[in-house]
Amino acid sequence: MEIARDIMEKVRNFETLDYKMGILKRRMDDLSSREEDVRTELDYADSLSMRKRRKTVENWLTYVGDMKNQVQQLEQEVRERRFYNYLQLQNTVDKATEEVKELAQLGAFPEGVTLIARESGGLTMPTTELVGKKFKEKKIMIQESIRNDKMFCIGIYGMGGVGKTTLVTHVYNELLNHSEFSVFWVVASQNFSILKLQSDIAKAMNADLKDEEDVSKRAAILADTIKRIKNPVIILDDLWDEFSPESAGIVRGGGCKLVFTTRSLKVYYRMESDIRISVETLSDEEAWALFVKKLGTSGTRLTPQIKEIAESLVKECDVLPLGIITVAGSMRGVDDICEWSNALETLREATWGKDEDMQFDKVFRVLRYSYDKLKNQTLQECFLYCSLYPEDHEIERDELIAYFIDEGLISRMGSRQAEFNRGHTILNVLENVCLLQGRIENCGVTRYVKMHDLIRDMALQIANESSRFLVKAGVKSDDVVDSEKWSESLERVSFFRSILFSHDISPPVCPRLSTLLLRCCDNINIIPNSFFTHIKGLTVLDLSGTLIRNLPSSVSNLKSLSALLLRSCRELMKICPLSDLRALKRLDLSGSGITELPEGIDRLTNLRDLSLALTVNLRTIPEGIFPRFSHLQRLKLHTFDGKAKVRGEEIASLRKLELFQGKFYNINDLNIYLSSWEKSCPKEYRLLVGDDLYFQKITFEMEKSVHITASQDLKSLCRLDSLKKASDLRLCTVDNCPRMTHLFCLACYNRPLVQCLEYLNLLVEIVQVPDEDQDQDREANSSIIFSTLPKLKILNLEGLPQLRSFCSSRKLVCDSLKNIHIEGCPNLERLPLFREDSFPPTSLERISVSEEWWESIKFDSPNTRDVLIPFLATFRT
Repeated sequence: MEIARDIMEKVRNFETLDYKMGILKRRMDDLSSREEDVRTELDYADSLSMRKRRKTVENWLTYVGDMKNQVQQLEQEVRERRFYNYLQLQNTVDKATEEVKELAQLGAFPEGVTLIARESGGLTMPTTELVGKKFKEKKIMIQESIRNDKMFCIGIYGMGGVGKTTLVTHVYNELLNHSEFSVFWVVASQNFSILKLQSDIAKAMNADLKDEEDVSKRAAILADTIKRIKNPVIILDDLWDEFSPESAGIVRGGGCKLVFTTRSLKVYYRMESDIRISVETLSDEEAWALFVKKLGTSGTRLTPQIKEIAESLVKECDVLPLGIITVAGSMRGVDDICEWSNALETLREATWGKDEDMQFDKVFRVLRYSYDKLKNQTLQECFLYCSLYPEDHEIERDELIAYFIDEGLISRMGSRQAEFNRGHTILNVLENVCLLQGRIENCGVTRYVKMHDLIRDMALQIANESSRFLVKAGVKSDDVVDSEKWSESLERVSFFRSILFSHDISPPVCPRLSTLLLRCCDNINIIPNSFFTHIKGLTVLDLSGTLIRNLPSSVSNLKSLSALLLRSCRELMKICPLSDLRALKRLDLSGSGITELPEGIDRLTNLRDLSLALTVNLRTIPEGIFPRFSHLQRLKLHTFDGKAKVRGEEIASLRKLELFQGKFYNINDLNIYLSSWEKSCPKEYRLLVGDDLYFQKITFEMEKSVHITASQDLKSLCRLDSLKKASDLRLCTVDNCPRMTHLFCLACYNRPLVQCLEYLNLLVEIVQVPDEDQDQDREANSSIIFSTLPKLKILNLEGLPQLRSFCSSRKLVCDSLKNIHIEGCPNLERLPLFREDSFPPTSLERISVSEEWWESIKFDSPNTRDVLIPFLATFRT
């Protein structure tokens, strides 16, 4: 009997070992997928010459390679196992599983897999007068840097047409009049090479390279030449490629200075400048002054009507000096209001670049060069895609990237997050070359991009060269677009926020059309059933925000459709069968009026992204439907009333899920789902259970972010026992909590390791000091008592009219602060966040405050304000 028991025990051990080995293999497969995504992202960044690899990423890849070999060897040993060593093998498998799990966690790389490499006697040249206080300040800054013996390389950055060349031209001309400097002007060649640069510098200096072709020897000749010149200043205009000055022969020392201008943020940093100077656009007042000055008064009368049009022309130039100068010059001497109106319409319709009378081709060439310089077709297509949005529209980065993915501009990768990482990489490149502007929102994160009007006009001009785009986004005129405009060559059409779309036209014949954006067209309440009959290649169809009640039946035939977006179509009750849309990967029905799921949705087995959020009329979701979507990466099911619930085992079956928001029937379903996290866990989730959820009963132990919204009773985070163990907390958002008077008291101020504080309405102070402590502090005559938030990196305070102090009686110190944003806090009089013995803090990068508030606040030391100015970014309220 005992022999039988021993045999059974060993059999069970064998089965346990196989089970554990299976878990290890699955985790290793997930780790290998992550490795592939990381390598793909690194290769892509390398192809764009943007960034360099983080050392931690390189080490991680090495460790993953070693682990793969170890698991393969272990798998072989398990296959050849014997009874006597199964226990040892089990321990080895357990240890390997933990190591793989740890590597997977380390492979998240929240700060990205790459990092920006730290880049960093002639004749007077004709130029225009500098306009604006900031331009004059920048000129003085450049001149002082040239005179500073400790500085060698001076980098000047700004978008095309902003005035960089004008700025350095003034510096060049003034240096010509100073005998202590020898200044040389060199224009960087579009086809940059060290060899060409050396020739241009040699020509400017009248140096003889002796027909030498070896780059190193030429550099030695130039270096020797430069050493013989008294305080040489080399101005290199419009640089598009970074290089080592030494490799060209420009050697630090001997008073030598290198000043360069660039539109590329990559070059700006990689050149390792000793000082970096950013050139911003003009203020509205300065822009108008420049326009009037360049327009002149000879023969030009600005009647009230003409002045109104002229002001609109200046706005169209988006306060770009080059655009303003060019447009003003073209209108000099024009008195006829019809000509002024035509000029405004011409600029708005983006026909410049072809109209010789308007002379807009100069602006076009400057801006077009930035586009042509991209070279990478994917970058160019992504840039042009941004022009589908209305003028001056702030575009959400994630929304735009989702379009890129839908269109196939970003190839499918192992995870949705990897695809979005690539999208952010693309947008960063476009921002860095000033083709897009980024807007930093809460927590120092750039969440939006925007196109300058002139740049958008340029993009549309490029797209229309081959009649690829039809863009009427944001247009509110009464002239509808007729059938003739829907040409067969069209690839992308946008009526975003327009009233020009007409459903009375005959079905358009556009076989190449891939994107159709009809979102937010509030005049669309019906689309004929046959409308999509002849555009079968459509990839992206966005009808979000329209008033349609039925989805046209011809949509069922769009077999290439990748994204069907019906977000906030509140009148939409019926959707045609979707069973034939097998290529569909994103379906957004959030906020729509549907009462039941579309027929055939269970056949959409390629879905990656499904949103049924805020579908208030959707009462039930058929059981058994979600396991069919094995590729699903994002699933949003949460509603206001929470009527639509799901079973835990269905969601647990979705192994690729990265985001989940939904409601379970009961705690048992929640536990079933949570138990599946051992194999795979979504990176973002929002879980509700049953009809009631008690916040106090939730324990946040490993959470990195907590959002508390609309709590009517919460007065302090100290009241939440659920945060006592939140040792990993990094982000805390408190929104619409009207009774809150402080975040936490002094006794527990360091409990949540806060990194970002935002939207704290009716906040009196961040740290509350107990009364008895305040009395002791007042009586103390010794040094100041400090309270510290050692982990705080980003402080964002907005709309807090009652905020008076950070910490009553004591001084709150945040040594790790990187970004500070304060807006709408009129009663806050001080910024006591730094120790004076380590001032300014080495981590500080940016202080964003209003000009009025900055001038009104008080400092303990008179030098503090001056020390903080380099970090200051002010705005007007």
